[in-house]
Amino acid sequence: MAIAAAGRGWNVVVGYLRDDAAAADVRAAIESAGRKALLAKGNLANRDECATLADQCRDEVGRLDGFVHCAALGATAPATRTKPNRWKLAWDTHVGAFVELASLVRPLLRPGSGIVALSSLGAHLVMPGYASIGAAKGALEVLVRYLAVELALDGIRVNGVRAGPVETDSLHSFPYYGAIEQECRRRPAGRIGQPDDVARIVLFLLEPESEWIRGQMVVADGGYSLY
Repeated sequence: MAIAAAGRGWNVVVGYLRDDAAAADVRAAIESAGRKALLAKGNLANRDECATLADQCRDEVGRLDGFVHCAALGATAPATRTKPNRWKLAWDTHVGAFVELASLVRPLLRPGSGIVALSSLGAHLVMPGYASIGAAKGALEVLVRYLAVELALDGIRVNGVRAGPVETDSLHSFPYYGAIEQECRRRPAGRIGQPDDVARIVLFLLEPESEWIRGQMVVADGGYSLY
């Protein structure tokens, strides 16, 4: 996502949790595209670390033209066997961090800027062991609609992308990755999604050309959810 944004001419603040080497690679790729990159390490399930990220943006960048919320933590388990701390972790990263950061960066966003939140098909389709994450994603989608109305007063657009399976390290950690990858071959696109498939849509929602799209969840799944 960040590299694709740099390719469109954006300077990028990259928030990440723990992989310093991967973050450094992303920064190098952004800089090789002739853009600036600020790395911001932190656990966004923690409100204080959300505030630290917002402070970095204010102090080192100033004004922002967009904000993408793609933080996601959770653990797979059946709903009735999911421990309370896992429900809380999913909520804090998907929903709590989104509303907290949206509030904190609101004064930094220029009129005409966009906010995009990443959701997944698991907010609407039942996926094995995905209950706590899916429930949090569903709440995230509701929040997109509310923020779209509230932040319109500042000239800020808010939308979301409901993505299908995408080839990432996170998806590989799921115990049923193989079944998902095989199922993707049977669907209209004939393959599993790649990060750039979603990144292009997210970037469109940040651009002025999407000005007439407000409070919507754009489904980007290569036709996976059609049947």
